This record gives sequence, C-alpha cells and structure tokens, in this order.
Amino acid sequence: MPASLYRTFALGVTAVLALLCLAPVPASAAPAPCDGVWVVVQPDQKDASSAHAACAASYDTGLAALKSAGHTTEFAKGMLSRVDGLPEDADFASNGGYYWSYWSAPVNAEGSLGPWTYYQVGPDSSKPAVGTAEGWLLTNEQQPTGPALTTLPEAAASATPAATASSPAPVPSSGSPTGLIVAGVVVVVALLGLGGWWLLRGRRR
Repeated sequence: MPASLYRTFALGVTAVLALLCLAPVPASAAPAPCDGVWVVVQPDQKDASSAHAACAASYDTGLAALKSAGHTTEFAKGMLSRVDGLPEDADFASNGGYYWSYWSAPVNAEGSLGPWTYYQVGPDSSKPAVGTAEGWLLTNEQQPTGPALTTLPEAAASATPAATASSPAPVPSSGSPTGLIVAGVVVVVALLGLGGWWLLRGRRR
C-alpha cells in the first residue's frame, strides 16, 4: 500500500474510533431514594403486578412502617386482620384461610431485593432496619415464598429546563451510537476516495 494511501486509511480509522468514544453511554437504572425503609404490599398472591412498593419515613416498628407507607390497618383479636380493607372477610376460619404473611428482605445497591425471610415476630414487635424492605403478602398458603416484587421502583429522570431564546436548543439523543458510526463510515469512504484519487493522479504523471 502506498504511504499516502496508508496514511489516509489510518486517519479514517482514527476518526471512527474518536467518534465511537464520544458515543453516549446509557445510564444504569437506580432505585428511587428512600430515607427510611421500603414497604412492599401484595394483596393478590396470584397476581405479581398487584405488588407495589412505597417508602416509609417512620419505621420504629413494622406496623409504623406499614402505616407510614400509606396503608390502613385493622386488628381483630390482637392480630392484623386487614390491610387497606383486605381481605373483605377477615375471619380466617371462613375466608378460605387467607392471612397477611409478614416478610423482610435486604435491598441491594442497584435496587434489587434479596430473598424474602418470614418474620418470626409480629409487626408491632419488629424493628425494621434501614437498607431493608418490609413485605406483606395476602395468602392462604401454609408455606408462601413472599411478595413477587424483586426490584424497587426506579428514580424518575430529572426534568430538563425549557430552552430559552438566549440558549441553544437541546439536541435529543437516543443513547445509541448508530448515527456516529454511519458518520464515521462516511468519513473513511471519503478519505479512501481522496487517497485513491491522489494515487491515480500520481500514476498519470
């Protein structure tokens, strides 16, 4: 390969690599901030989508955390019988054996939940710790496995200020380097074409 064409090709490759380095990298998802403990409530054991999470700012006990997360509670004979009005029939003997099982799980840095562990104490005696999630599952199973939720809600993206007349309009980005790759290929083709032209010109002389 002639030295001039080799230099042209090298410049083209360098340009493509530079464009790829400038390609935006999608940000990893992060859980929404919570200054207390997470509370996960699943009122339908057969419907995983019924499980939802909320942050509890007050968490001296599991019961306090449940209420702080926005849930209502009812007791019968000293036992938690209803959460948010469910089950409608709170009598264990006549409602098909449904009860609110009570769980705890660690919260990982990326927002996933570790394995659920069944509480051995009631919500009025438990002491939730920051970095954990409280779980409530309405079930009639004798050996349930805990709520179906495995990942906490992601943090909402910060709002972008509206563009003003004195500032340039923001350029949307999909986070994909496809456009930059195409531009790089165009640059390489153009440079190779220029190199070939110079090579042919030299031979004609």
